[in-house]
Amino acid sequence: FPEARAWAQLAVDRNPRSAATYRILGDVWRQAGFDDEARDAYRRGLRRVPDDRWLRQRIRDLR
Repeated sequence: FPEARAWAQLAVDRNPRSAATYRILGDVWRQAGFDDEARDAYRRGLRRVPDDRWLRQRIRDLR
């Protein structure tokens, strides 16, 4: 998990306007059982790319 999270965070840092990078980061957190952190990553992505339907769906899935 730590290595996957680090790579996902690096992707976000290098391409902060990509919704996909936030989805990946959130998915890594979620698969490790950290739903709050996953939700935060998805929401940060929506602030950057507000029309991304996949980020919205992932947030709904966490409710």
